[in-house]
Amino acid sequence: MITSVSSSQQVYSLDSKRSKQVSFGRKLKQDEQAGYQKAVQNALKELDKQNLSIIAHGPSFPSLSSEDTGIGSPYTSGGVKFMEFLNKLGFNSVQLGPSGKTKSSDASPYTSTVFSDNTLFIDLNALTKPEWAGILSEETFNTIVANNEAKDTGRVSYEYAYDKQDAALQEAWSNFKAKVDKLPELSGSDASKISELQEKFDSFKESNKLWLESDARYEALAKANGNDYWGVWNDLDKNLTKMLSSKDKTEQEKAQARLKELETDPKLSDEMEYYKFCQFVMSQQKADIVKKVPVKTIADIQVTYSDRDWWALQNVFMNDQRLGVPPDYFSKDGQAWGFPAIDPDKLFVKDAAGNIKKENGIPVLGEGGQLIKTRFDKMFRDNPGGVRIDHIVGLIDPWVYPATAKTAKV
Repeated sequence: MITSVSSSQQVYSLDSKRSKQVSFGRKLKQDEQAGYQKAVQNALKELDKQNLSIIAHGPSFPSLSSEDTGIGSPYTSGGVKFMEFLNKLGFNSVQLGPSGKTKSSDASPYTSTVFSDNTLFIDLNALTKPEWAGILSEETFNTIVANNEAKDTGRVSYEYAYDKQDAALQEAWSNFKAKVDKLPELSGSDASKISELQEKFDSFKESNKLWLESDARYEALAKANGNDYWGVWNDLDKNLTKMLSSKDKTEQEKAQARLKELETDPKLSDEMEYYKFCQFVMSQQKADIVKKVPVKTIADIQVTYSDRDWWALQNVFMNDQRLGVPPDYFSKDGQAWGFPAIDPDKLFVKDAAGNIKKENGIPVLGEGGQLIKTRFDKMFRDNPGGVRIDHIVGLIDPWVYPATAKTAKV
């Protein structure tokens, strides 16, 4: 927590040679900012600290009044201005909240996906600009802002933003497809930009295939089953990922046939491509922000996995155990989170004798180990400031309890 002195009585000398004093009870003047930053840097040096960070969850970022769609985002103009403001105060990094995709029924970032990004953070206004070939109309964007009842209140309107963001992105996706289809007829900068975006989109899909394909399938199956929680889906869709790797040939064939249905059904296949496109847009805006802001972002990730991840990686998790928190001072029964727990036998590849295999002295990762590595590789790549793990003990020494238990006390 960062605490500042707000009393107008308290002053700090920023430059002894010029005998300037600045009160923390008012806005800094332009010619005071450099001195203020220097004072903060000197203070950090005295404390033997390299970084000064602030925690700001994505939805809490301020929005410009003309761009308030109901939820804040680090990637909007308001978000950029806020991070520039932080830098003027001496901060060199900002820790974001978990930025995975949340569910329509659960806004908690701590139940969000570990690979897919939360597309609620997409800067819709940017999609109306030439950099995105104007694939979203300004009228649509302005209408969303105008009808936001929480506008200028400093409050998040989650349900409104969830619905309107999706509708706007659907429009952007339709316009993008239409422009790609008409690419031979387009000319000038519009043609150049669409061609560039299409090429980047194809590259994104290929380089992120490991998680993107399964997450996109989940979205299509959620639509087909009318619910984004896989536990209530029909048996075939619920067990699809298990059946694909089953030794039973009949089960494999059923699963492959279902995949073919997803790929050939116009509505479901388009749903998957739309999902991939939204993830592409988010990845582009995340990469752009690194170049725009003077502070580094720090990722905040939960040690757990979402429903979407669980469904896609059922073979990696234990069937009869769940991840939680042991009994402690705050809870005598512990905390029965109900999240999946990685099977420890899947962390490393073992030989017939049960010993961990090594290559050049390095343990060979199994499916579970590869999952953890891939997850953190992406986090560090997206966040140059580093990664904070929520409940890191759950990664090093996880507390598991029987799936049938009512509490985490074992």
